[in-house]
Amino acid sequence: MSASKDTLCSAQSTLITINNVQANTIYKLVKSFNNLALDSISVGGVAPASVTITIPYSSLTNGNKDTIHFMARRPGCATALSANKIYVWSSDLMKPLISVLPGTADCSRKILQIGAMQAGVAYQWYEDANFLVGNTLDKDTAYYAGAYRVVATDGLRCESSSNVLNINYNAQKPAIEMTNLSIVETKLTASKNADVYHWYVETKSGIKLIEADTAKSMSVYFDGKYYLGTVNNSCFFMSDAFEVSNKLGGNILNQGFTETDTTIIIPKVDFSVDAKIYPNPVSNDDVKIDYIGGNVTKVTFILYNSQGLVMGIKEVEGDGILRTTINTKYLPSGIYNLYIDDGVKQVRRNLMVY
Repeated sequence: MSASKDTLCSAQSTLITINNVQANTIYKLVKSFNNLALDSISVGGVAPASVTITIPYSSLTNGNKDTIHFMARRPGCATALSANKIYVWSSDLMKPLISVLPGTADCSRKILQIGAMQAGVAYQWYEDANFLVGNTLDKDTAYYAGAYRVVATDGLRCESSSNVLNINYNAQKPAIEMTNLSIVETKLTASKNADVYHWYVETKSGIKLIEADTAKSMSVYFDGKYYLGTVNNSCFFMSDAFEVSNKLGGNILNQGFTETDTTIIIPKVDFSVDAKIYPNPVSNDDVKIDYIGGNVTKVTFILYNSQGLVMGIKEVEGDGILRTTINTKYLPSGIYNLYIDDGVKQVRRNLMVY
């Protein structure tokens, strides 16, 4: 006697084969500990080489090893119990149930939990079809929108998949509205009210928090990708990137502003003061710069190239009009950014060298 499978998971079955059968005999499979009948088959006047009987998972003792014999009975003869026996294990693995941990349903990082966990069973979390490496505990943090589930595996290598939790954060993302005031200034505004506002910008080293911008609206003077973070009911949400372009200030990536690992300081640019650059555009000639900034007596001029590298620094002291010159003879062709810092305001102008 043999079995096609000696380990059964839920909804599976095994085929028990009995060899050397005799004609006119009824063969019955039984569990030996109580001779509980499982199923039987009757062989007629012509005996085949063997017969098979299907044993479903539901007929076995979940989580145990069943010993199976067969009994043979012929008309007019006593029933005989075979000495031949086989062992079949059946799994008692339960389907895991997962849910959102109470108190985290409104935040952008929902905590998911498994209900009852079985001893000796391994659990693995998945997001959509992705195997989440190392996520094998009773709880998992859903950082991203997706379909989350758990697969349980027992010592018999049977598997059971949990219910699916569809996590969606998109509806909670803040949205940004734009008002293009001029070629100099664009106003970005949160489309909905929030408890707290944080504005961010993408730099060469990552997305950075813009210091001091915590209002519902923010004025933007430079091209770039901006983000809005809001806090509602102690939960933080981040918008998708919002791109601003065609500003007179140029691209934020080329400005060389002061950054830390997490923040950036963007000076408030004042385009209202009188700063003249001439000739502009220029080729192989001196450029004159006149700055009229009120009662200032000292000004720093800083010239950056399009990659944000400093090409020159000059400090000028005086009263009234503060004037300097830049020799462009050795400057490669391109667009340059000239910053004028008078200690109170910072002014930016473009210089084109051809």
